[in-house]
Amino acid sequence: MTLSTELFENAPAGIGGVLSHVFQIFGEHWKPLVMITGMQMIASTGVFLVLGALTWLLLDLTLITSILGMLHLMPDSNSRHLLVDYSVGVSGTSRFLSAASRFLDQDYYSGYGQETNLPDINIGALIAMMVVLVVVLSLVGSIFAGAFCHAIAEIYTGVAPSPVNSVRKGMEKMWKVFLFQLILSFLVLLLFIITVVPSVDIFLREDQPNVAVIILGYISFSVGMVLMITFLVAAIPTIIVEGKNPVEALKRSYHLCKDFFFFIFCSISCFNAGLFIVMRQLSQQPIITCSYFLKSLQVVLYMAMRIRSEQYTMDELAGDIGTGTSYTIVVEMHDKETKLDLV
Repeated sequence: MTLSTELFENAPAGIGGVLSHVFQIFGEHWKPLVMITGMQMIASTGVFLVLGALTWLLLDLTLITSILGMLHLMPDSNSRHLLVDYSVGVSGTSRFLSAASRFLDQDYYSGYGQETNLPDINIGALIAMMVVLVVVLSLVGSIFAGAFCHAIAEIYTGVAPSPVNSVRKGMEKMWKVFLFQLILSFLVLLLFIITVVPSVDIFLREDQPNVAVIILGYISFSVGMVLMITFLVAAIPTIIVEGKNPVEALKRSYHLCKDFFFFIFCSISCFNAGLFIVMRQLSQQPIITCSYFLKSLQVVLYMAMRIRSEQYTMDELAGDIGTGTSYTIVVEMHDKETKLDLV
């Protein structure tokens, strides 16, 4: 029995089966999956380097602008002025430092201080660079989240995943995944405003502050996060496999997960607890491997729910992601049908 056939015929119904499928997939196809995760790390590092260089260039340009502003306040450097300065013992360096002092003292020229607003320019530029950094990193993460999901889906069809092809598929669904993550971030922020902010406000307004109010607010926020993660665990696989848009993916994930709440909750809780212990023991060194396990869990849960509740087949999955089932799988299924006919 091939791995893909076993994944479909033995859909996990508990945490043991989920872990078994995750490790089986990794054991047979670890090279392309690690390559995809490594490509994401390289891309993210490249983004940091490029945006970091642009930030330094921006700061250098600001410094040059400041120096030019200082030079603007210096007197004309014609020959007569240089001769007078030399005769009285005033050097060019002294004139520059004097101009710099006048530049920093905003009242040297009337109205000049209103035109010079370099600190505001710096802060605005840094905020803009941070926004660009977050957006670009989110787009990179969206590409590789889709690529990883597509690669595992190919494993379920019996086809060896191709990192290049999976990344290309991830790029095709990049904006859908990015918009879903944007919606998810908004929902988390809204949940925080509804639960934590009022509790902090009540705590600050009371004459005798009660810490239990803040604790209650954070507990409410934590419960909301657990519900959100549990019901939306299948959203990204739904976007990649079924081609849903972000809003449809939210609805589809909820309807798919609502009948498997405790299965998903226990699987995620036990999985994260075990991963936390392993990371503590290994001093957080195998980052690529742990990243694989975190990304693969939601795909395995998604496939398990669809197989158990919708009798999802390998041919349907292959049609959804545009991949043909492997020749080995077809021959094996044909042999089983032949044996049944003989019986």
